[in-house]
Amino acid sequence: MAGKVDLSQIKALAPEVDPFPYVVAEGLLDEEALRGMRRNWPGEGYFRGEIPGNYICGMVPFIEDVKGQSPWRGWTAGSVPSLVIGLLSRFAEWLEVRFPGERGYYLSNYSLMQSKGDYGGHDVHTHHYHDPQWVMTILMYLDPQAVGHSGTTLMRVRAGMDEAAVAAQTLDWQDRTEDVVTVPYAFGRCLAFLENPVSFHRVKPSVGALFGRRILRFHVATGIQHIERLYGTDLAGYQKARNYPTNDERVLGWMRRDVEQVRSVKPWMSAEQRWEWARKIELGIQMRDWSGVAPPIAGTEVAA
Repeated sequence: MAGKVDLSQIKALAPEVDPFPYVVAEGLLDEEALRGMRRNWPGEGYFRGEIPGNYICGMVPFIEDVKGQSPWRGWTAGSVPSLVIGLLSRFAEWLEVRFPGERGYYLSNYSLMQSKGDYGGHDVHTHHYHDPQWVMTILMYLDPQAVGHSGTTLMRVRAGMDEAAVAAQTLDWQDRTEDVVTVPYAFGRCLAFLENPVSFHRVKPSVGALFGRRILRFHVATGIQHIERLYGTDLAGYQKARNYPTNDERVLGWMRRDVEQVRSVKPWMSAEQRWEWARKIELGIQMRDWSGVAPPIAGTEVAA
């Protein structure tokens, strides 16, 4: 599956900060790559239900299963590292505050998503309550026939409410948050955002859509050793503390610190400084028979 990632466009992206850090880009992948993704889309048997009406195919097991028969393997090895590391560099200032000096990141969740024309949406949520080591989500919209499908709506805590206290009310967020901006589902559009306790987002139900929608999704993470450093427990202990709404002082303390970290950062790096930061990053792609760490972005040609 051929095609190039437009790194020059990524380099020019500056993060928005309201309601939380994110970037939106058009045309990061060329037409050839997007056509190849649709042409080589896995059969329904590779997909499993994630939430009602939405189905995912894990790319690592899919690529391993079909072995040399899928062009996804070459695209994963050749294009995914530069795409992911380039977008990750948009949030370098926040990552340096939360994970100082960290240079190793990996794809915790690399998947294809599809839903039907009557998809009922996904209510307000974050990912921080179940995976605090996740640092960024990338959503790439793939279908030209996108009429009737919502994109992703980014949300904030309602005025007058305490962000940390609201963040601790796991999945009881519907009446505590409000819409800020919707990034519409459009062919070739990419949304990437910084994972944090207040990265509230939702997908509104599809209305009048004649076809389903397809999305390429990445959840990027850093090492789980940071969970112990930040929360004094392992992942299972953290998840147990965050599974339900709570006013527990320990959890509230975590949320206050994490929210303050996000809100205290004022983007200061130039485009060149972010790119230099990116050149030091290594991205792991967990694949049993595709070994090693993906090459850093320094070895990638920047499109004109």
